[in-house]
Amino acid sequence: MKLTTKQRSARMKQVWAAKKARQAEAQKVLIQEMADEMSGVSSLMRGGIPAHDLVSHPPHYTFGKYEVIDVLQDWFPTNPLLWQVGKYIARAERKGKQLEDLQKAKFYLEREIARLDK
Repeated sequence: MKLTTKQRSARMKQVWAAKKARQAEAQKVLIQEMADEMSGVSSLMRGGIPAHDLVSHPPHYTFGKYEVIDVLQDWFPTNPLLWQVGKYIARAERKGKQLEDLQKAKFYLEREIARLDK
């Protein structure tokens, strides 16, 4: 079936209107999800962790058999410098700034060595 120019034009308008409606609906959903996330009630997931758990259980500290905070509390209960060393080494490959995290670990390790060397 061959469409006339007028029919093709009308069909194109329908297609564009449907596309714009889908885009507008997608934007509404995204805006609502962002608002929910900012208010802490989001159902969005990031890395398998609910958005509201990114503070208490971020994925760069919950990647292994044990959560990093539990290991640090067990290993270094009274040594904040070694706690920092462990923290930065643990997350170095997982948070996105590996070199920076390793440099921070080195900084705290050197401070602990200097403290013990006195």
